[in-house]
Amino acid sequence: MKKYVLIKYFFALSVIFSLNSCGEDDESEFSAAVNPADLAWQASTHIQVTPVEDKETFIWETNIVTLDQYWANEIVELNMVLSSVVPTNTFSKIDFYLTAQETNGYNATAPYDTTGKLLSTATDFPESGEFSLQINANDAYELFKNDFVNPRTTALLLEGDLFEVHWIITNKDGTILNSQDYVEGEYRFGFTTLHKDKKPPSWEGTHNYEWIYVSQGGLDYGGVAVGDTGQITIIETSEALDLDKFFDVDDLSFGYYYGGPGGLSLNFETGETSTIDPGWQAQEWSISNVDGNTLEITWTYFYTDSYDESGTVRLTRTDDEDWPEHFHSPQAFPWGGDFDYEWIEVSAGSSWDKSVGDTGSISSVDLAEGQWTVSDLIFGYYYGGEGILTYDAVTGLTSVEGADDTVWTISNVTATTIDIAWTYYYTSSYDESG
Repeated sequence: MKKYVLIKYFFALSVIFSLNSCGEDDESEFSAAVNPADLAWQASTHIQVTPVEDKETFIWETNIVTLDQYWANEIVELNMVLSSVVPTNTFSKIDFYLTAQETNGYNATAPYDTTGKLLSTATDFPESGEFSLQINANDAYELFKNDFVNPRTTALLLEGDLFEVHWIITNKDGTILNSQDYVEGEYRFGFTTLHKDKKPPSWEGTHNYEWIYVSQGGLDYGGVAVGDTGQITIIETSEALDLDKFFDVDDLSFGYYYGGPGGLSLNFETGETSTIDPGWQAQEWSISNVDGNTLEITWTYFYTDSYDESGTVRLTRTDDEDWPEHFHSPQAFPWGGDFDYEWIEVSAGSSWDKSVGDTGSISSVDLAEGQWTVSDLIFGYYYGGEGILTYDAVTGLTSVEGADDTVWTISNVTATTIDIAWTYYYTSSYDESG
């Protein structure tokens, strides 16, 4: 059809040239005779299609840890520019049709279906000819649900499904331009669907850090202070779909003088993370306070016990992702040791023995893995006494066991302090707590 039209135009132009070649105004008469506006509008009418970035195709994802499946992108968005020798208000509508092909199934062999099914109709075109077309994945698959040969269960999408958009432009005089009659790429837009495996955010990336606590020995020897900031870069080195991940870290010590590079291991299922230090430094991380895009890491190393060198940094992601909430380190909170306490709230029933501002100290000694013997579960209160603290490194849950049914409720955890509200056997009867 197109070849015939071009030959017809060539013949018509030849005749016009012959008839006018002898006149005095040959050039001007020829120019007027071939005014594009006088030609059939279909020959100079096109739609330029540009997909919006990250909206070029349908994407279906599977979470490699939870195995959940979902649309990662279910809207294909196309920016279109209608250009023609005639004004855009000459056209009454554009009907968009969608065709579908699936690998080893429906319409996978020639002759290909170019008719498709009606997707949508556009009737309003600005003078610039610019408009957009959105294609919803669920709508697209609904059109062809009875035509596919391969089964569609949890995932509507199969890798390699091919969709093509065609159009029929209708002039107000009733004539049309049907892009289905052409094979050139400018008369269609196609996209092949993708199925991706998705891993949750992990350690990989460049992250900002800030020192929020430095021990006295750290201040003396480490060359860092509270408020110091910087960046570390972490690169994944394991296979993409392994649940156990390994990473290279350019600086395990966040700029501390005697620290250095190393590695991390991570189990995606449990969130357990441990450091890998190939040098003499024996650097370790203990993770706490995972909160959105920030978490806190207490850093220790070879000389921590001998010279009181340690500190805590706040690590912040820079990729608009949040840290997985279940990131943790075994025994992430250092319950063993000596602690100072200060009473910040005293119930009416306890005011005979304690006042806000009273201070003291308690000790916590390792008893077994995840358990410590605490010298005083209610911090110097008259009826208090020794008990056992249990900490679950996986869940972060802490419980205590003593002679008088003492219960701890922990809140406001910072790098160096925590708030503990306690109740016990006589709390309900005598309003004793703090």
